[in-house]
Amino acid sequence: MTCSSCGHIANQGEKFCQNCGQTLEPKLETQPSQSPQPKTKKTFRHKLLISVLGVFVLLAASGIGGNYVISNQIDLNKKLKAMDRDFQNRNPEAFLSHFETEDIEHMNADHFYDYINQQDWSVIRDQLSNEIESLETNGFADPLIDREGNKILALVSGEGLWGLPIYEEVNFKLHPTEVFVLSSLSDVQFTVNKFDYSLKEDEWVSAGTYLPGSYSWKSLLTNEFGDISEEGELLVNGNGENRVQLELPVTAGMIELTSDVKEAELYINGEATGKKISELASFGPIAYNQSMVLSAMTKNDQGESVESEAITIESDTPVHLKFTHIQDQLAAEEKAELEEQAEKRKLEAIATVTEEQKTEVASFIRGFRDSYENALNYEDYSYISSYFKSGSVIEDEYQEYLASFDDTYFHFDFLDHSVETVEVLDQNKFKVITNESFDFYNHVDEIWRYYRLKEYIVVDQYGDYTIEVIDVLDDEIEEVTN
Repeated sequence: MTCSSCGHIANQGEKFCQNCGQTLEPKLETQPSQSPQPKTKKTFRHKLLISVLGVFVLLAASGIGGNYVISNQIDLNKKLKAMDRDFQNRNPEAFLSHFETEDIEHMNADHFYDYINQQDWSVIRDQLSNEIESLETNGFADPLIDREGNKILALVSGEGLWGLPIYEEVNFKLHPTEVFVLSSLSDVQFTVNKFDYSLKEDEWVSAGTYLPGSYSWKSLLTNEFGDISEEGELLVNGNGENRVQLELPVTAGMIELTSDVKEAELYINGEATGKKISELASFGPIAYNQSMVLSAMTKNDQGESVESEAITIESDTPVHLKFTHIQDQLAAEEKAELEEQAEKRKLEAIATVTEEQKTEVASFIRGFRDSYENALNYEDYSYISSYFKSGSVIEDEYQEYLASFDDTYFHFDFLDHSVETVEVLDQNKFKVITNESFDFYNHVDEIWRYYRLKEYIVVDQYGDYTIEVIDVLDDEIEEVTN
């Protein structure tokens, strides 16, 4: 069918020219009678034509021609072409202006353009074209989804000419992503693009709606211990559900505070707070990155003012402020307690040691003296190797001593090695006092007699005795004449 006014070729069924708005008069033909047909669902185009016809009649009655109505009919394909043109021209602001963004609080045209480019605009454009055709043909259109499963945009109806419901305008509406923020502290002010949001402790709070992109944020908490501020970048790309969650970094927190003196006054950065440690068992929040220094003041037993050690806050590690005079007192008390416990263990060990065990230890020392006499005369350490713990200091000393003898003649004659006392030092340790005497013959036929009082420390390891220490307590020498 051709318009009689402008010559535009119209589609079958159209009653008005899409070019000039002129009423189309179809050629009348005689049609055979037909049985009634069931009603079918009217397409979006049909609904639109009926609405336009109604508006035309209304406007015609008020003196306005139907041509005005038709000329204001939305052409979605023309919008799409303009959108594509601005995208190809790399004009982010103009490209974004084609979309409905009324419900979106945060947007950045450049970042949104980059996001669409990453998602492949040619694919999105073709999908939009298909949905436009679906809307005009079937009366509905599906929303577009990005590669991560987030909704991008949809074709939606809005009010048309003069707000009349009989004529609806169709727009390209963007779907925003909602951001939720979690803070470990309460009353934190979270700011993005001059929008402020009040956060609650350990609770996800909505911080507005966003188009995909990167956004700078700041957080601030002010209290009597100083400002706690942070800043960062929020990357909005959705999680498949048009939702992003941001958990603020933990850079501040409550501090558990104790001291050697509960009634000591707290100092912050060298300044008195007027508060006692006992009043601030847990205080804050305190920023970990502000180098806050805590200390305390009290008086000692002489009434002198003394200051505790100073501690810099770097984490939520509990703080205990120590005073030197208190620590010295505690150390003395601890030492006395340890000594008391050691003496108690010693007495208990002595009580458990039998005379038979003491006799064994004495016999062990006498056996060592006999073996040592052979080791000296034969210059052979193996005679006494079993009496020392392998790798011990005393083992090294005796090995070196026996190896130091030269080929000059000498001879040892052990006369006496009586055991005077066996004292229990611990459950497995003994002190043995001996009186020893021996003659030493040298290469010039001299004889020298030695008298020595010696102390042995013997260790019992499950019935296996070893010598740990040998000390000479007294030493006398005299020459023996033949």
